[in-house]
Amino acid sequence: MAKKLTPAEEAKLTAFCDAITDREPKEEPTRVIFRKWKDGNIIALFPDLNHANGAANRGNIMSYMHVGQHGEASESLLDEKIILKDATAEEAADLRAELEMIGYVLN
Repeated sequence: MAKKLTPAEEAKLTAFCDAITDREPKEEPTRVIFRKWKDGNIIALFPDLNHANGAANRGNIMSYMHVGQHGEASESLLDEKIILKDATAEEAADLRAELEMIGYVLN
């Protein structure tokens, strides 16, 4: 499980995110599916950020994790049930907060 940020660390991360992005928070919610790897790490999968809208290469979607942050992931992870399990709201809470902190409006 990811380390819980202290208020000072959260403020520092917020300031960093504000400094590196010039985009306004998205008004339309972004559809996200949180899944959990066998090691307990959570991955956010964005099924609508895909090849069809130019966000990813063919057969991929965009994803986000605490370590590594944004990256492409195979669309097959959306249906994968052996190495990934559905994350509970509690398990996904830290990653959801991180995504919202950098400007995502999530469903």
